[in-house]
Amino acid sequence: MKKGWLILLLLTVFLVFTSQAFALTYLPEDAARGGMWANVLVDAGAEYKNADGSFKTGGGWSDAHNLLGPIPTNQDPYSPKHTSIVTMNNKAASWVQLGFADTFGNLLRVNNDPTNPEGYDAIVWGNAFYSGGSPNTWNEPGTIYLSQDGSTWWKLPWDTESGATGKTQTFDYTPGEGDGLVSPGAPWENFVKTGSTWTHTETGLAGGDAFDMSTAFYVGDWTNPADDNPALVGLDWFQYILLTGEGTGGPDPDSVYVFSSSPVPLPGAVLLLGSGLARFIVIFRRKQLPHLRN
Repeated sequence: MKKGWLILLLLTVFLVFTSQAFALTYLPEDAARGGMWANVLVDAGAEYKNADGSFKTGGGWSDAHNLLGPIPTNQDPYSPKHTSIVTMNNKAASWVQLGFADTFGNLLRVNNDPTNPEGYDAIVWGNAFYSGGSPNTWNEPGTIYLSQDGSTWWKLPWDTESGATGKTQTFDYTPGEGDGLVSPGAPWENFVKTGSTWTHTETGLAGGDAFDMSTAFYVGDWTNPADDNPALVGLDWFQYILLTGEGTGGPDPDSVYVFSSSPVPLPGAVLLLGSGLARFIVIFRRKQLPHLRN
């Protein structure tokens, strides 16, 4: 009898650990879609590592852990919080790869969900700010790459590459706030110009730079431009995000928020294991209780 209950307990643990636990977010509708902050430091360039290959710590600008979790709340588009950023000085050494995991440490997928605010999939914050009054912006844009497996990458186009108008799908380009996420509404826009006057029209806006993964194009090895294929466009999901200065020098990312995440689908072999365990429990219980055999 005790063995039967032990097997049942193991099966329950198996099912629990393959389910998703939502992370803390600012808005209920974001949590319902699996919205969350980047919370896994996967890898980083030499600027953020010690001589032995371990990640630097201590909270300074070369501590890549600064990119994990939410943005600070005590900031605004004129005075960003500089203590939680990571500086990026060159492409070769200045890059950080992040992931998203549930409370059990299982990596999650970030989904291309049309119900997200404005259809965007994520927002990346930096320390861009209005210098000398809006709309004079101090910014040092960097480049965003996405990957499903951590080795093959897709690049989000800048305005000049995509031919789009308005939103620039970089990061550290648009001033942000630490007040929470905007839903619905343009998450990258804090100010509206009327004539020659700029006014702050809404409260609770996130600022930062939003992007839609469906615009990303294939680059393969992100360090090798020869792999780029701008004709191959669009992702349905990604699991890793990589931020880099791309040689421009100076971008300072802060945090990454995604609007929709979900557990990675279980391989068929794992599902068969689960069903096999369940059948084993039934057979075991029938042997323990003969009256259940028929």
